[in-house]
Amino acid sequence: MPNCAFRQALRIANQILSGVNQHEFILADDLVLKVTVSIGVTTFPGTGEDMSGAALLEQADKALYEAKNAGRNRVCSYEI
Repeated sequence: MPNCAFRQALRIANQILSGVNQHEFILADDLVLKVTVSIGVTTFPGTGEDMSGAALLEQADKALYEAKNAGRNRVCSYEI
């Protein structure tokens, strides 16, 4: 999300989490599924460090796995 500050990114991630939690996914055979999401958030720039896209993605991935390891269905962040 271009030009998105860290706190704004966290707010949007939590809105996505809430929206998915409230939604029931109905399949063709009328089976109802409730799904959860785990979200990792990081932003750049924050400290003035030069960071590659790959490094930024790695930090978001670390935050995602922190969310999964903490019980899933949550947002975790890696603030640079």
